[in-house]
Amino acid sequence: MKISISSNLCAKRNKCLFACSMFILLTVQTINPTNVAIRLQQSTKDDKTMLVIHRYLGFRHVDELTEESDYTFTLTHGGKWTFQSLKNQTEVSGEISENWEEIKAALLRIEFPKNEEAVLNIPDLPQFTIQIAADEGESRKYQLQPKDDLARNLHAFILQWRSGKFPVPRLIVQQLDVQVPDKLEMGGAFREPAVIDSKEALLAQCESQELVDSISRLVDFSKKKLVVFTWAGSGQDQLDYEISLAEKKVVFDRIPGFTRDYREHQRTYVIDASYEVEIKQPEKR
Repeated sequence: MKISISSNLCAKRNKCLFACSMFILLTVQTINPTNVAIRLQQSTKDDKTMLVIHRYLGFRHVDELTEESDYTFTLTHGGKWTFQSLKNQTEVSGEISENWEEIKAALLRIEFPKNEEAVLNIPDLPQFTIQIAADEGESRKYQLQPKDDLARNLHAFILQWRSGKFPVPRLIVQQLDVQVPDKLEMGGAFREPAVIDSKEALLAQCESQELVDSISRLVDFSKKKLVVFTWAGSGQDQLDYEISLAEKKVVFDRIPGFTRDYREHQRTYVIDASYEVEIKQPEKR
């Protein structure tokens, strides 16, 4: 039997083969291996974890937990974040779409306490654990307390990022280990603090020029103000505070102690000059 193939069929087959060959050739020529490698390397770099913060306020009844009180926050070098609440293990994620380079640089500039070798992991106790890594460096781990100034400030910014707003982190509140006693009224009931917003106002409160000069080196009065609380009460009295970036205010709360001793207290804070200071009113019983 003799099999013949028409010339039309052969021509169609040849055209098809030619078209496929040209497509493959053009595709190969379009792909630049160098560009692919760069994109792959950049993607891998951006996906690396830069920051992990674990906030745990200690063992307590589950009803005392909130969605924002205890959590693990993860941030990559590309600005992608994940917020996992410990209350019911819910997880939300997103991406820092504004100010990312400034936010990243600010986080990497933070001076953490030098306690890498003394990190303790004791179950059920409050902890604020930070693990951070530069682009090409090994990760470092630090242990703070949730009530430390740095931990409180970072917590406030994390909640803002979670809400879809992306301010660059900085210290809004910082306690100073100094006493400003000269002309301030000491003792008495807990009351509104003295606000000192200039070197001249500080000099009016302090008779010591040396103390004024010492504090002025720590406080830039063009951006910050001093807030000084004085009162008398139990030796175990504590002064707590929360930062609200959305409302631009710092709310202080005096927590009475249970000992019957009577002590004078003073707490001095450096606060961003643009933030208001409020006192939390005690709950009515």
